[in-house]
Amino acid sequence: MSLGKAVEQGPKDAIFARPTHPYTQALLASTPSLRRREPYARRVVAAGEVPSPLALATGCAFRTRCGRAIARCASETPIPVTIGSVRVACHRAQDGR
Repeated sequence: MSLGKAVEQGPKDAIFARPTHPYTQALLASTPSLRRREPYARRVVAAGEVPSPLALATGCAFRTRCGRAIARCASETPIPVTIGSVRVACHRAQDGR
């Protein structure tokens, strides 16, 4: 969940093995681990300003912190798409990583 909206849903094994949404990738990359060979162990940083949950702008709420954001992210709220067994709310989810 990012600012009250589900950005990625599915079986935990699928999400942990291959997180698709940039927010999920950043969350999993920030967790401490003794084993750094896990797929999500690469460094993903969510930089930028955290939007106010009281005054959310249009489009994707994570776009101001996302390194993969495109113009469409500012104008359209992403509708979840199914990729395998996971539902992801990201305009670039099907682009791969």
